[in-house]
Amino acid sequence: MVKRVLSASDPQYSTLRVESCVIIVAEYFSRKGDKMTVKVVVRRIVSEHRVGDLEPLLRQLETRAMHHQGYISGETLRRLDKPEEYLVISTWESAEDWNRWAKSQERNEVQGKIDTLLGWKTEYGIFHSAFSKRHPDS
Repeated sequence: MVKRVLSASDPQYSTLRVESCVIIVAEYFSRKGDKMTVKVVVRRIVSEHRVGDLEPLLRQLETRAMHHQGYISGETLRRLDKPEEYLVISTWESAEDWNRWAKSQERNEVQGKIDTLLGWKTEYGIFHSAFSKRHPDS
């Protein structure tokens, strides 16, 4: 069942979201000058009794990221069959933009609270289009 489709004619990107998918990523990767957009995927698992503590922190991170240079979009997903699992997918103009955000004090203040809540350091992956002809940082 298609939930939402943004116009493919949009010069920046188009997104297809499919309800109840395991991982919902069917987005474009475009080039802006010599930069290529990247997706950052973060998976977090929290005990059920700490969900109420995690969600406000995730909202804080998203709100702060929105104002950071290079941020394009973001989405926080909660797994249907395992509600303690969260997946955050954000799109950035470049890997450099993400790395600046990842190292910023503004992000790390909130991220430190999340890591303490989870009991381990959050891990993430940076992805680019599998069909691009070059690496996003080349």
